[in-house]
Amino acid sequence: MKDTHDFARKISVIVPVYNVEKFLAKCLDSLAAQTLPKEEMEVLLINDGTPDGSGAICERYAAQYNWIRYFSKENEGLSATRNYGLARAEGKYIIFLDSDDTFTPETLKSVVDVFDAHYDEVDLVTYRIQSYQSGKKVGSHYRYRFLTQSGVYDVNDFPFIVQTTINICVKNRRENNILFDTNPDFHHEDQKYCTEQLLTKGKIGFSAKGEYCYNRSNSESIMATCFYSYYLFESTTAWFESMFNQFESAVPRYIQALFLHDLNWKTRQSILMPTHYAPEQLQAAKDRLRALLQRVDDDIILAHPVIDAYYAQYFLRWKFGKEDVKFLAGPQELGILKNDLLLYTAKRVECFVTKFRLKDGTLRLVGFLKSPVFNYTEKPQLFLKINGRLTDELPLRESSWSYYKSKEKTNLFWAFHWDVPVENVMTLALTARLEGHYLETSLGFLTHSPFQPRYKRRNIFWDELEIICEGNVFSFCKATGKAQAAQQSKERRYYLANSIRALLLRERLKREAKRKGGRRIWLYYDCENVLRDNGYFQFIHDFEKRDGVERYYVVNDELDRRALLDKNARKRVLQFGSKKHQSLFVQAEKVITAFIEPANYNPFAAPQIPHVSDFFRYELVYLQHGVLHAHLPWKYSLDRLNLDKEVISTTFERRNLLENYGFTEDELLPTGMPRYDHIDRDAPPKRKILFAPSWRKYLIGRNDDGEWLPKHGSFKKSAFFQLSQALFAAPALAALLEEYDYTLEVQLHPILGFYKEHYSFPSERITFAQPGTPESDYAIFITDISSFVFDFAYLRRPILYFMPDMDLFRAGLNDYCALDLPLEDGLGPLTQTPEEAIAELRGLLERGCIAKEPFNQRAEGLFLELNNCREKIYQELIQA
Repeated sequence: MKDTHDFARKISVIVPVYNVEKFLAKCLDSLAAQTLPKEEMEVLLINDGTPDGSGAICERYAAQYNWIRYFSKENEGLSATRNYGLARAEGKYIIFLDSDDTFTPETLKSVVDVFDAHYDEVDLVTYRIQSYQSGKKVGSHYRYRFLTQSGVYDVNDFPFIVQTTINICVKNRRENNILFDTNPDFHHEDQKYCTEQLLTKGKIGFSAKGEYCYNRSNSESIMATCFYSYYLFESTTAWFESMFNQFESAVPRYIQALFLHDLNWKTRQSILMPTHYAPEQLQAAKDRLRALLQRVDDDIILAHPVIDAYYAQYFLRWKFGKEDVKFLAGPQELGILKNDLLLYTAKRVECFVTKFRLKDGTLRLVGFLKSPVFNYTEKPQLFLKINGRLTDELPLRESSWSYYKSKEKTNLFWAFHWDVPVENVMTLALTARLEGHYLETSLGFLTHSPFQPRYKRRNIFWDELEIICEGNVFSFCKATGKAQAAQQSKERRYYLANSIRALLLRERLKREAKRKGGRRIWLYYDCENVLRDNGYFQFIHDFEKRDGVERYYVVNDELDRRALLDKNARKRVLQFGSKKHQSLFVQAEKVITAFIEPANYNPFAAPQIPHVSDFFRYELVYLQHGVLHAHLPWKYSLDRLNLDKEVISTTFERRNLLENYGFTEDELLPTGMPRYDHIDRDAPPKRKILFAPSWRKYLIGRNDDGEWLPKHGSFKKSAFFQLSQALFAAPALAALLEEYDYTLEVQLHPILGFYKEHYSFPSERITFAQPGTPESDYAIFITDISSFVFDFAYLRRPILYFMPDMDLFRAGLNDYCALDLPLEDGLGPLTQTPEEAIAELRGLLERGCIAKEPFNQRAEGLFLELNNCREKIYQELIQA
């Protein structure tokens, strides 16, 4: 080991500080708890111009501990702040800690010990990083399948170590220190820094003790605000290109694996492709990535520890297309061969059932076939095998699950949707036919099927039938008391060994379900913190019926709805998740909800669902909370949803759901949403304009309990806020409103309610809208991607789109990047700047609030015949 006696300390800890007053004390306490003697360590607290109270916390700790050195400077960003610390570090080694994260007590000592033992062999020592969300562990990186014992690892022998995070310790080379990239457009500075440290020796040290505790609960962190393709693509791709271009022939396997790692996780997070680019630019971007992928060895792709067969084939197809690939098929085998390399082999086609429901002697099967070979073959066929004989061929269409673990199409899967009468059926199976060969299927079941993977249930009792699932075959027989007793005994043994709590829940619900008798129970839902929506409107209509149905309105918040309901209806308000709700849910005949996400209507937490789902008998009716026009096939397609009926209001929805979302006419209720009964098309508008934009996913956080968390810093910096505020503050807008004697009311989406405090309205003619103001009050509607636009199209009021963050939307920052009814082909003119919006608004006011063509024509015929929507829905449901 080299003589390094001139270093004042053994190790320096660099801690940049910015906007972390909620987390900083915990971070610094973890440093005070280190087992390394304090005389051997120093902490460099560097205040990067933080606007919050973090500076005062730094000063307090620096005064308390003589091993803390405190610095304060103007804001320059994380990389520049770390470089500031590198220039001032006096330790032999340098380690990094972000100020919202912590170390376990033995971290510094264990890392120093490994570095001292292998000083000449490595330039970097890593140790375990563990993510935490709200104090709970979240997964573990796959590199720790290879990094198992303290020591030195050759990164080309272990390429999947892929050290991309800052849980590292490096040598202090003083004026020769490698520095972090300070380019503000580059957001992989940790990955680049680690890679540059590793390239010289190609080896990495690892300490099996110690832990970097990464806090994922900070909604203002760089990971939470900048990790989208919009910010990442150009700089990251250019960096990988520069890395690969250093090598004329073979690229080191570690660098290959690093690129593949980047490609994989960004594809899964749907942040890889710059979807905001024009088509020719987007194709050029794909070609750049393909050129890099062509220099990645096939076996690196096939051997990757977290890339399954479907993603491996996706990347391989991207790499070399379909040429040179041979599809293999036989009676009990299928596979993919490229040259002499077997890329994939299997004996069965996977078949996943997303809906399994028996009603009136008919079994409804909804699901999809999946196999990597489908990417290379013609469309397969799927047959029912009833009582051992092939019968009907089930029609197939492309499945939304082709968006496999991504919002990009990564594979080609085939959906089926079939009703099977089970009278005289003893056994039923699904058999695939591919390239002339029959292949058995292997069955899998998703969340809402009673055959849950979590609890390996092989038989259920449905009405008077016992249904048994063995392998890929369903058997049907008349339920007997003996069989039910045997099943109960088996269940009891299972739960006694695994979960007493689940057993007690299951037995309680079983008793209550048996007591149902002839009760007919319907449950109605809106969304948390929505005062009244379609669920409420349908409930108050149906509650007046005297038809023997017990109806309950389920609430999931603390909003007071007593004034909205009469005294009898108030008695039927049910608290979400309560024991009574659970009991009624398993007895329910119908679940009627304005929001389709299971967490909105199912009172059982995800871990409980497998244990009780075989009790569910309800028909689920999706009222919707707005006309679906966001392009979300991976979320709202039929083979993704646990629904039986969906209410539609427009001809656009009917066409879109049938053509693009896998629905049939049987699932559609063309009645119109209940709230359309409360929109008065005949009411004359007042001299008022409504500005009501949609929410922005990228400007809001969420905790583990599903509660929305504000990101005030990100919001105030956003184009969405700054340009909308510029619109409100524009003298030209104030003058226009004054000239025509109009007022403008602003209604933020409820999720963005946190941010009202940031807006200011210089003109008295601009205010926030009062809750409950009817839509018919407004003469003009200004919005963006909100489905609220259809309510005003129904009123035949002129619409103006104002989209100040169009590029961010197209880049997918709001969970999707396109509309099925594009803004460019929408119901009003599209504007993106305050000046454009004011000019279009002037035109509307000059025309007496009359929309120009082609917008009137587009609204013509858009809606179905909407009158007495609630009664139509009721009649459909009561007769079903």
